[in-house]
Amino acid sequence: MLQGLRAARDAGVNVDGGVFERGLNFLQNSTEKELGKPKDEQQLGALQTQAYLAYILSAEHRLNTDDLKKWFDSIYERRGELNNYGRALLALALHNENRAAAAKTVLRNVLQFVERDDSNETAWVRTPENYWWFWWNNDIEANAWALKALVTIDPQNELAPRLVKWLLNN
Repeated sequence: MLQGLRAARDAGVNVDGGVFERGLNFLQNSTEKELGKPKDEQQLGALQTQAYLAYILSAEHRLNTDDLKKWFDSIYERRGELNNYGRALLALALHNENRAAAAKTVLRNVLQFVERDDSNETAWVRTPENYWWFWWNNDIEANAWALKALVTIDPQNELAPRLVKWLLNN
């Protein structure tokens, strides 16, 4: 919901700021509450979900407490466990937090999985065949977020138009 409200606001739609702010406060407070629990009792979701939460919070510069910063650092440290969807979100969150070198590193990790079809002038990021039923492992979702990370972090990269074409074809 917060991502949609933010996208609408960024597109010039009049969004009730109180609703948006309350949603952000709830997300930040509930995340901090979970982080305050012992590790084995925390319910923050899968690592992909945590990368998504970090992205949403980073977009509004809400990773601003010691607990949230440590949590965000731990997601970065575990980036090898993320799928490409999660890595794209993490790269964007790192960019939002002005950690350019780390954002570029994670983006490079995503781009290692790029396949190209020169005859169609397309490119796409491979997604693993396991867990195909999860939304965070969907080919379209993963490639859309990879494209967003690419044009945000490396806007001159020649892969961007190829990813766009692949997304349009699929």
